[in-house]
Amino acid sequence: MLNLQCTCRMLLCLSLLAENVLSGKVLVWPADYSHWMNLKLVTEELASMGHNITVLVHSASLSVNTTSVSALHFEPIEVGFTSDNLQSLWEKFLHFWIYEKAQVSFWEMHSTMRSLSRSVSHTHRQICDGAVKSRKLLEKLRLSQYDVLLSDPVLPCGELLAELLRVPFIFTLRFSPGFAFERLCGQILAPPSYVPAATSELQEKMSFLERTENLLLYLIHDLLQLLIWKEWDSYYSSVLGEDGPETLLLSETSLSSGYSCLHCIQIMEVVPNFETERYI
Repeated sequence: MLNLQCTCRMLLCLSLLAENVLSGKVLVWPADYSHWMNLKLVTEELASMGHNITVLVHSASLSVNTTSVSALHFEPIEVGFTSDNLQSLWEKFLHFWIYEKAQVSFWEMHSTMRSLSRSVSHTHRQICDGAVKSRKLLEKLRLSQYDVLLSDPVLPCGELLAELLRVPFIFTLRFSPGFAFERLCGQILAPPSYVPAATSELQEKMSFLERTENLLLYLIHDLLQLLIWKEWDSYYSSVLGEDGPETLLLSETSLSSGYSCLHCIQIMEVVPNFETERYI
């Protein structure tokens, strides 16, 4: 009898120490194609663990299938272009990269990429308009009381949406051209003499000329990204009503303690121990 009483008391004490584990509500801001394929695996795994996942999908999305049976919930965003317009833009982009890039000069290639990037940025801005400038959508999302926003920074405004909803956010990034996001915002250790720029097609063992080319690629990618981010400065400021450029928000993502996280999945050679030093 005494042993039974002791056992009951121990179980009671243990029950008081136990914490309730509840499922969370996750809002997802995805990009198209392979970016969505990577993010989809994460969201489906979260859904299988009992979390409530809502994916924001613009009406011209080429990758997110909202009609298939899924554990994910989809919230539509209306945009002013069609899926045919978007597919035509990406086909033009890929055609140049696969078939024409090797046939033009170094400077002509980057000039064309700059022009195509501006077109992509224009479509991204329309997607952002459909989310952050829709009072009805924002009110609905606020009432849903999400715990976190999961975003691919290839499509801007994920962190802006999180700021408007007052929720923490997580970036999941495979890579950016020239590792610009990772170096300028995530402060990755990537000396040009050692780390070949993403999309450069260079190997980790480079000759002097290849190292020089790699340095130029870093500088060009930095310039292109800074020009693109500068175009977003006024957009972020107009939405927030204060200075809130993308570069600042991205920098806060990797440096803040606890609220946000920059998760990089590197597929190319980088300086050792980056993950352990900069994973926050």
